[in-house]
Amino acid sequence: MKLKSTDITDLVVSSYGNYYWKAKINGLAREGSLDMKSISVTESKLFRDLEAAKAEY
Repeated sequence: MKLKSTDITDLVVSSYGNYYWKAKINGLAREGSLDMKSISVTESKLFRDLEAAKAEY
């Protein structure tokens, strides 16, 4: 599976069309699935998932 960056910071899309977040948290590269294929819904979920990841790590 190849990941390709998008115009939105920390958001990447797979060759299958699924969106993932990829960010550096506390100096370590982290990533997670957004379980979405629609860019319009993904943008709002991206912020919530990043905030949850920052709280977890």
